[in-house]
Amino acid sequence: MSDRAYRHVEVERVGETAIVRLTRRDYDEVSLDEMGAELARPVDEDGCRNLILVLGPREPGCLYSVFLAKLLNLHRRLGTNGGKLILAAVPPLALNVISTSGLERFFHMEPDRDAALASVEAATR
Repeated sequence: MSDRAYRHVEVERVGETAIVRLTRRDYDEVSLDEMGAELARPVDEDGCRNLILVLGPREPGCLYSVFLAKLLNLHRRLGTNGGKLILAAVPPLALNVISTSGLERFFHMEPDRDAALASVEAATR
């Protein structure tokens, strides 16, 4: 894993999968860009094929169109390389934002971190 510290996310690596949690709930424009770049680091720098983004249990305050666009871009990049992005522990308001924007068809969602990891492991067998 990269030696550079993360400021906006926590990353746990399990095999070829990065499990990422947001360290804060609210982000301004600059920190949102930085957080988006940090989301991509396990894929770009550490060679992770899969990324599980744990959004809960508290509602994230960063479900702006810019953040959702970053997630879509990451989803596409991972899919191109045979990997996947899974959203885990998606709180109700966040799920509503994703559904209302029509993005639920792009994101694989699991109830929690362990179910998401089991889904990745089942897909790689």
